[in-house]
Amino acid sequence: MKSEVKKQPVFQFIKYSVLALIPVLSIYKGVWFIELGSLILLVIMVADIIRQKGNIEVNKRLLIVLSALVCLNITTGFIHMSTIDITGTMNNSIDLALKAVIFAYYIKKSTAEADVFFKYISAVAIAASIFIIVQYILYTRGIIVIGYFRNLVRESLRASYVTIPIMYGRPNSIFLEPAHYSTYVLPVFALSLFRKKFIPALVMIAGIIVSTSTTGIAAAIIIAVVYTVRHNNIPTILKWTIFIAGVTVLAMNISAFTDVSVFEKLRFSSMKDNIRVFGAFQYFKHYGPIDVLFGAGHNRLAEFVRAISSTKVDNGANALIFSFLGFGIVGGFLWNGYLASLFKLSRNKMLFLIFVMIYVTDQIIFNRNLFYLLLLIFVFSNEEHGAPVLKDGET
Repeated sequence: MKSEVKKQPVFQFIKYSVLALIPVLSIYKGVWFIELGSLILLVIMVADIIRQKGNIEVNKRLLIVLSALVCLNITTGFIHMSTIDITGTMNNSIDLALKAVIFAYYIKKSTAEADVFFKYISAVAIAASIFIIVQYILYTRGIIVIGYFRNLVRESLRASYVTIPIMYGRPNSIFLEPAHYSTYVLPVFALSLFRKKFIPALVMIAGIIVSTSTTGIAAAIIIAVVYTVRHNNIPTILKWTIFIAGVTVLAMNISAFTDVSVFEKLRFSSMKDNIRVFGAFQYFKHYGPIDVLFGAGHNRLAEFVRAISSTKVDNGANALIFSFLGFGIVGGFLWNGYLASLFKLSRNKMLFLIFVMIYVTDQIIFNRNLFYLLLLIFVFSNEEHGAPVLKDGET
């Protein structure tokens, strides 16, 4: 019994560390088609099941939804087998089934204790933010520092990221791109603010500004405004100081970071053509009635469109539109209906808002970033806007 107690802290440390680092670990090679992050999660899951003698808890609703999408994806593959190779669809279905198991096992409230997990993700976010600031400072002095091990990155991802963002002035810390950095840091920034961890929050927002991520900067401003509005005890002079300082930093630095300003990107005319926002709607013109109903298959958009058209297409789109492109009206409404139901699950509407902003601007369908964001929504679901809810009698 004593030996079991002694092992517990070590097991928990490994588990929490891997969960906090999953968006980073999952960019690296694992075994076969299983990337490193998922491979480690599977090992921990098996060890946890053995440790608890099979007495485990899973997210049944999520498992049912994802299992239905696996079945739908296989069905779609047979529907399109005359135009696109069904082997790719079956491989994607196996990968989706594996993700269904991992997601259902870990994405639940009991996976991690909120206060403890906050320390882990906060440590990663602060370290990544300090690094991205240093990375940018060194870049301005002609020194390029790459934050990840490129030779160990999965082949499919390496092909998509031939040019490393820092090489043209956009620091990306230990992530593949600036948007992925902001995806990780934004929820931690919000949690830090509402937990009154102001110094770490300042480091993170500085990192977000340096990253030049449009979604990151816009979301950080919204989070800061919501926090300021909800806390009337903040001195007015401090509010104005923060506001003026923020506007000044943005005005002085955004144009230096990128040729296209954030404000230009946010114009409807720009978003209409942007493949990450509304631009992916154009792909629906290649869909017939059956395709609209069942989709082209998970991550099969490019192959599907190229099979019936000369249009150059990749598997890029924001997650909301991509879910309908891949799973059609049937799967799209099933999956997004489940996500919408999470709004009522949590008191932490701020984390849900951050999730929505990322979901409608980036392609995170069933990847490491989706896992991370959903995990945070569940783990911190009993908190109000990121701040622990006080029990009766507490002050």
